[in-house]
Amino acid sequence: MQQLADSDFVPRLVVRYGDEKVQILLASIREVFTYLAPETLTTGITIFLPLTDAAPPLGQGRTIPKSELASLDPPPQAIATTNASSVTCWFDSVDAEELASSAIVYRFDGSDHFVTPDGVIDLPASPAFGSIFATPTFVDLQTALEHYKVHLALRSRCQILRSCWDDDKRLVLRNRPESTMRASLENFLVGTLRGRDEIEVRTEQAVDHSHPVDLKITWSFTNRIAYIELKWLGDSLNRTGTRLTSYRDQRARDGAEQLAEYLDLDKPSSPSHVVMGYLVVLDARRLGLNANRRSITRDQALHFRNQDIKFRVRYEQIRSDFAKPIRMFLEPAL
Repeated sequence: MQQLADSDFVPRLVVRYGDEKVQILLASIREVFTYLAPETLTTGITIFLPLTDAAPPLGQGRTIPKSELASLDPPPQAIATTNASSVTCWFDSVDAEELASSAIVYRFDGSDHFVTPDGVIDLPASPAFGSIFATPTFVDLQTALEHYKVHLALRSRCQILRSCWDDDKRLVLRNRPESTMRASLENFLVGTLRGRDEIEVRTEQAVDHSHPVDLKITWSFTNRIAYIELKWLGDSLNRTGTRLTSYRDQRARDGAEQLAEYLDLDKPSSPSHVVMGYLVVLDARRLGLNANRRSITRDQALHFRNQDIKFRVRYEQIRSDFAKPIRMFLEPAL
């Protein structure tokens, strides 16, 4: 907040463009980000206000209702507010510096900037916000998941998660631990996400009649929805406790494909929402375990600690609605 105050960006813009035009642009930026999540804009976006009523400096664009912004795929490269209910969009790449000669220009490319003929005004970046003009929804969720990974999952400090283990050394999982793991993460997110009175976290929500996703998070004051697909890896007892069922990397790869399918199935029913998918992998893999052998070496217990999963398809690199998978290693008690 101090860095933001020190940047003094509003007075600098007002001196050049006047208070009225600056306030119109700031309001437009905030409104655009109620429909578009900055975290999903992989190529960034330019939002501008022409300085005159002449023809738009980028030529003829496509005018749409603001409510349709979330359904555009790919999203626009540039936006200008047309009136109270619509915007004009351009989908080709934009030279923000050239545009600044005839408009007040804001640029988001992972952080906030205003581009003027005198140069770029950079706003301080914040790890808690994708943009200071947007409500932190997906960024807030990502931060919460990283906290759960380090402070709760790593050493099973959550009492709910701890009940998944069959032994005090945290080597073998109990039979069918997935519902307990899901309850642990649900409980954490319900108590952690900001604005939780306006956030709904639900388990096993159906994307269609036959495809339930583990967790669905809805921010009621925005158009944002997050789906979390939870997969666990490791060795768990069967129902009779006579043998171990082992899950390895393939289960995580299947989870990634499942989540991508869920997101595709959801698109027709959520055209006005910005949806993001998260694959969370709780990794309890150990080396050398079997039903009759619970005694393994330290190296065997920690064998998979730094072994990331090799996915066949890196969906986060080809889709804007798929977050980078989060692997949470569950350490043994040594």
